Amino acid sequence: MALVVGAVFASGFVSTAPVSAAGASRLRADASPNGPAVTLSFGVGGVTGVVSFMGLSGQPVSIATGDGTFAAACDVQLRVFAPDGTGVTGPVCAGTSASVGPLVLGADGTYKVKLVAGASATGTLRVAVTSTGSIASITPNAKKIRIAITAPHQVARFGFLARAGERYSALATNGDVAPRCRIALSIVDAGGTHLSASKCVGAPSSGFIDVVTIPTDGIYYLRASERDGSAIPASFRAQVFRVVDVSRPITADGTPDALTIRTPGQRALYHFAGTTGQRVSVLLPDYRIGDGCYIDLVRPDGSQLASTSCFVVNPSFLDATALDATGTWTVIIDPDGQGPWVGTTTVQVFTVTDIDSPITVGQPETASFTIPGQNAFLRFEGTSGDQRTIVVTNISMTDGLFDVVVVKPDGFILDGVEHGYVGANFNVVLDETGTFTVLVNPGWAQTGDVSVAVDATAAKSHARHTR
Repeated sequence: MALVVGAVFASGFVSTAPVSAAGASRLRADASPNGPAVTLSFGVGGVTGVVSFMGLSGQPVSIATGDGTFAAACDVQLRVFAPDGTGVTGPVCAGTSASVGPLVLGADGTYKVKLVAGASATGTLRVAVTSTGSIASITPNAKKIRIAITAPHQVARFGFLARAGERYSALATNGDVAPRCRIALSIVDAGGTHLSASKCVGAPSSGFIDVVTIPTDGIYYLRASERDGSAIPASFRAQVFRVVDVSRPITADGTPDALTIRTPGQRALYHFAGTTGQRVSVLLPDYRIGDGCYIDLVRPDGSQLASTSCFVVNPSFLDATALDATGTWTVIIDPDGQGPWVGTTTVQVFTVTDIDSPITVGQPETASFTIPGQNAFLRFEGTSGDQRTIVVTNISMTDGLFDVVVVKPDGFILDGVEHGYVGANFNVVLDETGTFTVLVNPGWAQTGDVSVAVDATAAKSHARHTR
């Protein structure tokens, strides 16, 4: 029997934000059967709107429009198309309200509801897709659907067609589930084999399934199961995401790139040309994506050279690292998989050239650090038995913290200051003859100036300073 439009929009479905056609020739939105209705706004005439939904073979589906503000019903023509592009229905006047179905779907895949507005017709329209029966589907990247568990050990499955190599994540928001963790959520294949670990629904900081990679073409399911044997009704909302990583080039000269992670489980892959011996650093000066992430530096062959954790602090930083191959390198920004993190940051990749210059005993030398990850190598000649005082002043770096060490001609450290600060100077007695080096390593991604002097007048005491 035909679907009653008024019943659809009185049943508690929550509309998504309107999708506007102003200045556009086509509208697109995703919907899950029995999920929230979609509102389309046709700001100009002659626009085609497309509402896509995932359908499974044998699934009965109905489509309804309602709350239309067009002048006449036939200002908008509605048709439904199968995954292969063939028409499932003829045109239906849908500018005010309409009902199509139930249609028994003949194939698995993405169906499209096309709504074509007349040349001068404008207005808004709500579109709802509903389904009854035992076959249930969910549309990746659509709004959350409500899942109700009403019986002990009940299992609810919502299918979607996926292709080999595609990546998917899932999210459940805490609803009326008590006690915590009595509902388990997972992604499984048609035979019930888990592609992901089960995640609790109702537990803090859980309910998120990090990205899984689809092994073969087929139908996969978001599976929710009651595991405590409780008959207490429970409900929550869940959604599945098809995850497509951000992938784009970046220049290793510090040029900033604004990054937005929009999909839970999404990563950003930045590619740059690198050569053997080149030193690069990575800076996220304003990371605002969940609780943290990983910054990975990946070789042209796909293996990892370096990695660090980042947190919601300023800045997040991968220190200068020497590349060991020539080719296309990749910096991966991977938000922590413990949560459905989305948000923004700025990404910068730098080629790091260190400061390397002589320093004259008794004459201060100013080292100007302009690149995050840059070090200074200040070299002086010394004779075994000489006493020297290393004096660090005029620090203009953000945190004022740095490492300063004296390196012997043989490459070993003689002495130094870790996490130095104003006044944290130290004395050394040279135990070799040759070229010594004062190595200044700013903490994290600091830039700014530091004045360094090698004083020939020894102090009365000798100690290693740390803070």
